[in-house]
Amino acid sequence: MTDRTWKRIATALAVAAALAACGDGGSSGSGVDGDKTLDQLSDDEAVDLCEWSSTLISDEELTRFGCYFAALLVSESRDQCEDLAQQCIDDAEPDEGIECVADGDLPECASQVTVAEIEDCTADTIDQVEDIAGDISCDTDPQDIFTIDQPPSCIEIEDKCPELFDDDEEDPSSPG
Repeated sequence: MTDRTWKRIATALAVAAALAACGDGGSSGSGVDGDKTLDQLSDDEAVDLCEWSSTLISDEELTRFGCYFAALLVSESRDQCEDLAQQCIDDAEPDEGIECVADGDLPECASQVTVAEIEDCTADTIDQVEDIAGDISCDTDPQDIFTIDQPPSCIEIEDKCPELFDDDEEDPSSPG
């Protein structure tokens, strides 16, 4: 998987988490007013948004995806892949989850992005990950995972506020 693809998968999860630990108007999926911009969030609201985002995909789905993905990358046969993936799943420790604490370190452009937009991007990204996680097996072509497109809802946010997607690393596949 390219660095850019992993960034896309992680970004929607990380953006909401970064607001704290990191819809529609009125109450949204997280319970935070969807019309509020990110710079308007109280510490408690940022934590609520982060905690909501961490409930969208189960530990089991993430573990299954991670184990099969790793097995696909290192195995030399289908049988070896199945053995490695199952061993990884069996040995997985329960995840303690994201610790959501308010940090308040947002770029200026966060004033252009609403809670509802972040929720849509996060949910759309999770939907993509769940689709892949639900179907991943040792028969999966790894290129199918490498070619995940960023959801349009996330592209809209990145167009307004690219700093929310910046992980301070250069993307070697980016021009310039």
